[in-house]
Amino acid sequence: MKQLFSEIDDIHKRGVAEVKVSTYFVELYNDQLVDLYFRLDHKKYEKPPKLEIKVDAKKVVVIKNAIIKDAADFEELNSLFDRGNKQRHVGATRMNAGSSRSHSVFSILIENKDLNTGKVSSGKLSLVDLAGSERADKTGATGERLHEATSINTSLSALGDVISALCRNDPYIPIRNNKLTQVLQDGLGGNAKTLMFVNISPADYNASETMSSLDYASRVKQIKNSATKTQEGEEVARLRDIIKRLKGGKPVDDDEINKVE
Repeated sequence: MKQLFSEIDDIHKRGVAEVKVSTYFVELYNDQLVDLYFRLDHKKYEKPPKLEIKVDAKKVVVIKNAIIKDAADFEELNSLFDRGNKQRHVGATRMNAGSSRSHSVFSILIENKDLNTGKVSSGKLSLVDLAGSERADKTGATGERLHEATSINTSLSALGDVISALCRNDPYIPIRNNKLTQVLQDGLGGNAKTLMFVNISPADYNASETMSSLDYASRVKQIKNSATKTQEGEEVARLRDIIKRLKGGKPVDDDEINKVE
């Protein structure tokens, strides 16, 4: 991210483009999407709007009603991540005193407008923290912890099914079977580059979990991606902005309306 903002500063100094960086931060907890920025900005008793998973015309996942925050520099982006990360659901088990009880998705949205051609390029980088699969006999999970573990394991299993289907080039990919796979779908195959880092244990006590994790990672490596530039003309970008504002109930100047006509 430091390198990203360094290059953005260089672009702005040369006056060749305008670059905007924004971000949203959500977690999947007990099969429900939670906006970590909402939890950051509001009281616990305030009810957040329902988050909906959508896919736009460019096949990019959009979380409807999620709070999107702008980041002017690396320090601001890093602060947003740190503060949002502290809002995640965590809990103690026999295996981990501060176990993550959710999957989190920190997405960074980048929009680049070429000042010479007017064309707008967009990109998205998602940093995903998947909660580890759990065995109740090892974690000692009961009650709420057990319910959380069941939800975690179910979503990881659904993700494994999608990965297997992509590896086999199946005509049907079971994306809609779980919210986790729906949220991650624009990073699974197709127009994306995906990296998975797997944490494993060196202890023989955890040998079965280690082998399972390595098998999971080996299947992910077989997915074939082909990333291409996402770009649209200035007029299309302008029209999209007007439609977005109208849908959000925001006013649009008459001059802009007349120009569209």
